[in-house]
Amino acid sequence: MLITKKLMTLLGVLVALSMLLGACAAPEPEVVVQTQVVEVEKTVEVEVPVEVEVPVEVEVPVEPEPVVIDRMGALMDTIVVIEEPSADRAVSRLEVGEMDIYAFSVTNPEVAAAVDAAPALDSYAAFGSYNELTFNPAGPVFEGTGQLNPFAVARIREAMNWLIDRTYVTQEIMGGLGAPRWLPFNNASNDYAALADVARTLELRYAYDMDRAEAVISEEMEALGATLVDGVWNYEGEPVEIIVLIRTE
Repeated sequence: MLITKKLMTLLGVLVALSMLLGACAAPEPEVVVQTQVVEVEKTVEVEVPVEVEVPVEVEVPVEPEPVVIDRMGALMDTIVVIEEPSADRAVSRLEVGEMDIYAFSVTNPEVAAAVDAAPALDSYAAFGSYNELTFNPAGPVFEGTGQLNPFAVARIREAMNWLIDRTYVTQEIMGGLGAPRWLPFNNASNDYAALADVARTLELRYAYDMDRAEAVISEEMEALGATLVDGVWNYEGEPVEIIVLIRTE
């Protein structure tokens, strides 16, 4: 029994000590969270469109005062006329500035090629000039000389259209600086255009035909009493002479 009391007393003491220890233990600290709002000032650059008036220059058309021309002739103060018969030299003088214009036709293919090759020169195609054969219809025998004139015969003059190759003349001899022509008026004229059907008919009729020309000329020459000896027509034992006059400008 005594032992039991002692044991109970010991247990009581232990319980008291545990309670005392529990009472003496430090309490857990309380965590407090505080939130603080801080205002921060910030400068923001903002581009604001600004309307600026820009002056604009406006050209106002001004009507010029009319110029009264009270003089005759060309509108130039001075015109110097230079005589230059050579087209070749005229091209050279144009290139060096001695002349401003050469108002004449150029029929030499070499001169025309030189003009085309010169960068400082210009040329213009013009229609109107022409080359022709004019026949003397007198005779058939000239008085005083007794010479036979074959061109007194209309059929021989007509046969010359078939005898002469106009295309060859313009392309080969003139170097392309011309066009075949059969009629009195210009190929580029209004008259030619109005009579184009008639003109074309005549051009086809009198196109180059050597055989036809030879046949007509031989027939008419024999009718005049001429004979063909070694390719040369003779009249009364003498060769028929054809005098050709060439006009140059």
